[in-house]
Amino acid sequence: MTGGSDLAAGPYWCLRAHLYWWQETPPGGIWRMPVDGGEKTQVVPAEGTNMINWAPGRNGLYYAVSNSEGYEIRYRDRVSQQETVLHATDHSLVHQWLTVSPDEEYVPYGERPAQTSELMLVENFR
Repeated sequence: MTGGSDLAAGPYWCLRAHLYWWQETPPGGIWRMPVDGGEKTQVVPAEGTNMINWAPGRNGLYYAVSNSEGYEIRYRDRVSQQETVLHATDHSLVHQWLTVSPDEEYVPYGERPAQTSELMLVENFR
């Protein structure tokens, strides 16, 4: 799955344990493949998004992206490929550590203010 200069990150097993999910760069996006072997399928393309976190559910994929509009948590249905934005915010907050509860009633995630930094100078520290 990772031949050449490709990098596979974030391997996850589907809740039904019959699909293997991973994030691949390049070409990017999130992919899946039957555990017993077969063709790999791109589930979510990477064009125009910065994949931050993702978690497979029983019937689809939950994931967070950063784009020009801000940050979004999305759900993509496995069968219909319909995508739903579950939560959106501007760039003042960053989403991290997204997961999904076993019953898929909740999508817990971390949210923190976007970081800023200042250059500091320490004098006479000896």
